[in-house]
Amino acid sequence: RLLEIFADRYPAAPIIVTESGTADATDRKRVRYIASLLQQMHRLSRRSTKPVDLRGYLIWTLMDNFEWAEGFRPKFGLLETNFETLERTEREETCD
Repeated sequence: RLLEIFADRYPAAPIIVTESGTADATDRKRVRYIASLLQQMHRLSRRSTKPVDLRGYLIWTLMDNFEWAEGFRPKFGLLETNFETLERTEREETCD
């Protein structure tokens, strides 16, 4: 709904969704969230009446990182970061 509101309010401005994601150490929620969001954005950009001018989508984030309010606990990254060794590994569910 938020994309529709912005598109109605600023009809000449293209939209780029940035820093979109969810923290999930198991990846079950993350995969569903991203898939659902991309499906909805595709639907909005392709609808026959008043399509939303979506130009891009930037996920938050490539690697797990430090969050000021939560420290190293949240797992946002498409790549998992081991903060003791700094090794990064692909998350099985999000990199397929």
